[in-house]
Amino acid sequence: MAGFAGALDPALRVGDIVKDDSSGSIYTSKDIVATAAGKAELFRRTGAKAVDMENAIVRQFADRLGIRFIGIRAISDAADEAIDPAILQFIDETGRIRPAALAKGLIQKPAIVPELNRLRRNSAIAARALAVALRTFLDENKELFT
Repeated sequence: MAGFAGALDPALRVGDIVKDDSSGSIYTSKDIVATAAGKAELFRRTGAKAVDMENAIVRQFADRLGIRFIGIRAISDAADEAIDPAILQFIDETGRIRPAALAKGLIQKPAIVPELNRLRRNSAIAARALAVALRTFLDENKELFT
């Protein structure tokens, strides 16, 4: 499984890669962890390096089927970076942009534009790093796919 995650470990930076096969280095949360304080508390409590919202669910499913699971996540926000809660209303439960909510939010709070630009830049960095990590993983593990 591949995607983005938020850093819990303060040593991680945007674009760093975290792999999780069964070690628990990625904590799965049912809610977005949007504050630096929330990330710090989760890091202290769990010791996990990163947080996402899917890894453990898919790992459990794979375990039930007897399928090997590896999670590969690119960090899209550092442990000390918060995400403005207003931005969360722009995204649906599948992670897609809600255009009407975005337009309304920009009209109501135009000062959020720099935050959106930061998230766009971070996502682009994370996407490039994830692509490289996946290519490397696939090249190094060809025997799994033949």
